[in-house]
Amino acid sequence: MLLGKAVEQQRHYFIQQLQRLNYFETSDGTPVDSLNLTELEQVYENVKFAREKEEESPHVGLHST
Repeated sequence: MLLGKAVEQQRHYFIQQLQRLNYFETSDGTPVDSLNLTELEQVYENVKFAREKEEESPHVGLHST
């Protein structure tokens, strides 16, 4: 039972982290709180990486005239 509790704690952590980043559902509309731990970890890493890239280059795609 300890393993199950640990998994739930990890799931809760990743759900909270994603919600702090204003990320509530995947691109296909699946709520983050319905994902399993493995899916949450992957989504979190992808979102975190994307946000870091945005912060590094906030003007990508903007052209001055």
